[in-house]
Amino acid sequence: NLTSTTSGAKMLVATYAGDTNFNGSASAGVPHQVNPAGPTATTTAVTLVNPATAVFGQTVAVTVQVTAGSGALAPDGSVTVSVGGSTCNVVLAPVGGVVAGGSCNLAPNPAVGASQTVSASYAGSAGFAPSASSGAGNGSLTVNKANTTTAITGDTPDPSVQNAAYTVTAVVTPTVPGSGTPSGTVTVTD
Repeated sequence: NLTSTTSGAKMLVATYAGDTNFNGSASAGVPHQVNPAGPTATTTAVTLVNPATAVFGQTVAVTVQVTAGSGALAPDGSVTVSVGGSTCNVVLAPVGGVVAGGSCNLAPNPAVGASQTVSASYAGSAGFAPSASSGAGNGSLTVNKANTTTAITGDTPDPSVQNAAYTVTAVVTPTVPGSGTPSGTVTVTD
């Protein structure tokens, strides 16, 4: 029976000392993982918001990282990312050492012109404690107005008669990468 005093990846080796009739020998190494006695503390951070300045309705990519305390493997599980009432989930994948990360796409709808905080919350798992981004661990996103294109799509009857009303149809659409439905008024002049 072995008792490990530290957690992490181990390599088990059995060594026979030999006796008066037999030479000694050693086994090949066998990997063995020792998990912490309790949940390992974690730190969650938003590492990238791309683009950091977007237009209304634009999808942004958010990357997060969860770091475990020393002597552990990379955390597993998922992270919920949110900004401006929009959320997405990141399934963690090992990045290296005690760090796991991933990314997801958000279609935020925050107030135009305001800087919004992008936050991430790690739910934790059997071996890792939950954590949430805060302070310097939060990203920020500024959303500006999206550009639009206005087009006249119809005028009937054409030709019209002086002093007689005719109908003009206009359509306003957001310019990519913006999206959504513009509201308000359109003024048509001749």
